[in-house]
Amino acid sequence: MNKVAHHLRKKIIERLTGNVLVDNSAIDIVNRVQSSVEEPFVKVSTISVSEIDQNLTNYNVQTQIRFEVVTKFDGDDGGELVANKIVDQILNQIRTRSSGYVDLSSENFKVYTTELGGTNYSQVYSKDKTYFRAAIDINFRIEIL
Repeated sequence: MNKVAHHLRKKIIERLTGNVLVDNSAIDIVNRVQSSVEEPFVKVSTISVSEIDQNLTNYNVQTQIRFEVVTKFDGDDGGELVANKIVDQILNQIRTRSSGYVDLSSENFKVYTTELGGTNYSQVYSKDKTYFRAAIDINFRIEIL
């Protein structure tokens, strides 16, 4: 079942790369944060994979993916609006209702619904920087073909 999570994350990163912008510049969309990655960025990770239904020929899983938005600003100079705009862009591209689901057909999976599990915001203040973060959890229901 973890195989579906890997393929889903890969397709999500492909979909978002170059399409999440701050000041008309694309930000990094990563599955792990390397030292070369600078804020703002989005980290995509798997929270859980669980079997939700099965029959004689196939079964379905729910995969929860977390999108961690991280922004950094000097002192107390803004930032929350930037984090909010990044969240909106991610939700507009990933959370769909009846079409435009992430296409996993080449891997023999079919995403048939997405559901927002929640978005949590936080702020961290250091001596000279303010970090605004958002954690978006989206549940994907996927049929294993």
